[in-house]
Amino acid sequence: MASLAQSTEMKITASNTHETTTSETHGDVVNAKPHFNFLGCLGMNFSISMTPLAIGTYLSLSIGTGGPPFFLYEFIFAGLGQILLCVALAEMASGLPHSSGPAYWVVVLGPKALSRPLGYIVGWLTNACWFFISCASFLFLAQLTMALVEAAEPSYNPKVWHTYLIYCAFATNGFLVNLPRVFKVISWSLSASVFIINASALFIFISLLVRAHPKQSARTVFVDVVNKTGWDSDVVVFFLSILPGAASVGGLDSALHLTDEVDRPSKQIPMVMISSALLSFFTGIPSIIIYLFCNTNPEGLLDPVGGQPIIQLFFDAYDSKALSILASTFLIMCFTIAGWAALTSWNRLYWSFSRNRGFPFSRFSAKLSSSDDLPINALYINLFLIIALGAVQLGSTTAMNALLGGASLCGKSSFGIALALLLWRGRDSLPRDRWLNLGKYGVAVDAIAILWIVWMCIWISFPLYIPVTAQSMNYASVIFVGIMVISAIYYFIRFKNFQGEQV
Repeated sequence: MASLAQSTEMKITASNTHETTTSETHGDVVNAKPHFNFLGCLGMNFSISMTPLAIGTYLSLSIGTGGPPFFLYEFIFAGLGQILLCVALAEMASGLPHSSGPAYWVVVLGPKALSRPLGYIVGWLTNACWFFISCASFLFLAQLTMALVEAAEPSYNPKVWHTYLIYCAFATNGFLVNLPRVFKVISWSLSASVFIINASALFIFISLLVRAHPKQSARTVFVDVVNKTGWDSDVVVFFLSILPGAASVGGLDSALHLTDEVDRPSKQIPMVMISSALLSFFTGIPSIIIYLFCNTNPEGLLDPVGGQPIIQLFFDAYDSKALSILASTFLIMCFTIAGWAALTSWNRLYWSFSRNRGFPFSRFSAKLSSSDDLPINALYINLFLIIALGAVQLGSTTAMNALLGGASLCGKSSFGIALALLLWRGRDSLPRDRWLNLGKYGVAVDAIAILWIVWMCIWISFPLYIPVTAQSMNYASVIFVGIMVISAIYYFIRFKNFQGEQV
């Protein structure tokens, strides 16, 4: 990032005739192999949100925070906002393709005097976002597994450290499949994940519709609002319930961090971003409706087995241990691929930012493996940080919500800064021949996207329930402030005085 303060010109070229992608970053030349095709990139984006299945993990919010109607309508509302934001970001990705994403965009678009600190701040925010998403992915896998064991074997007495060990096992598995030689497993899995996730969802939905009795009424699903949050206003409750929709049509920039590993990234990456958001939105709506109709024991979701409402729903609705275990296994399998995708995306982002000395030990983490051009050194650090944070949170639901809320705040803030600078600089600062050009609609789309970001950042920082307890407290803003403090300390201790050198 040091040399980014001196020059805001960057060229990403993708050869149409050779299997290579080269990024020239202010004197630093990085040659990377195209490890991913369009389907693999789409699989990465879609598997991280995994909407048809993942939306079921938020079902406990359909009980007291507005009831089933708010759960459905909030998803539609939030999904439309996320799609508009995705279009704005996709245009940026088309005009300024770079694996650092928003961190690079703010350097190019920001005022020269502030480009370096802005790039540094946004680089930390985007990395924190994907760090938390990666941790949440593996934590959720561990919690799903523990909940399945508890439901299948009621005599089992779970311990917190059991969850942590499973968390470490899933994180290590994600690390191993990212290693050279084995890495093709991820490429194949991500290419197949779109089909695997939707096929698993199809099996679960058909079997739920057949087995679940009695089903909820249409009035319960579409009309009856239930507010047990402590907030007096139903409008406030509706807005407070935004996280499931925002997260389920989220992970918008995951494929963006693969810019160095795809052919024609200025076209393929924005195509992937928009396709994934639309796929998540249009598969999410029928998924929610089926889950809500097939919820045979709504009150059971308030205190579900292992804290996982989707597992509770399976065992209640199927009334079959074998079917419940099979559906849960499909769920865990799909979330495993999602964990791989989240770690891979963060790994590329971490490596990209390390090339500009944005983190401690950047000399080490900026190196690629000699054989496969993979950022293995950065992967070692990624695994260490994931396991370390897991030891702090030790599998609590409060920690999961804090991680997701913190990730959303960090990610949305970085997007907002980049889009605001685009409007400040002027849209003609983007290349005119970019693949995605919003033309005369661009200013309106960017402005509405910024308002959407501000609106979301406000509401996802509120607690869902009042009076607030240590358990129900929303820690997203605390995490956001913590990231800013840590990054500021490193900036003044080390990064501010770094004058730049080639990686």
